[in-house]
Amino acid sequence: MFTCLCLISKNVFKRRNKRTEFEILERYKIVLEEGFENGLIWEFYHLRGDKGQEVCRIYTQLGNVDWHRQNQWPEIYNFFIKNMLQLEENFLMVKEVVKEELRG
Repeated sequence: MFTCLCLISKNVFKRRNKRTEFEILERYKIVLEEGFENGLIWEFYHLRGDKGQEVCRIYTQLGNVDWHRQNQWPEIYNFFIKNMLQLEENFLMVKEVVKEELRG
């Protein structure tokens, strides 16, 4: 399974305002999910297994692929290209408004 991911926060419970930051992004969920057929997965709390960090994340996944099978690499690369660009494009539409709200 491969994930196109936006980590938006670390040490979630050590800094109270991280919940607020996540909620601000959630206000723009419709814009951020534009172009994602099945929407995105919004997860306020996730413990990263590789580093033990607490993070918030917004992501989509590609299932039924195996990185070790070269014949699937084009599908995996296309998934990353398409979804990373879409997520970035969507975020850029709300970036300035989100920055203002975070300063607010």
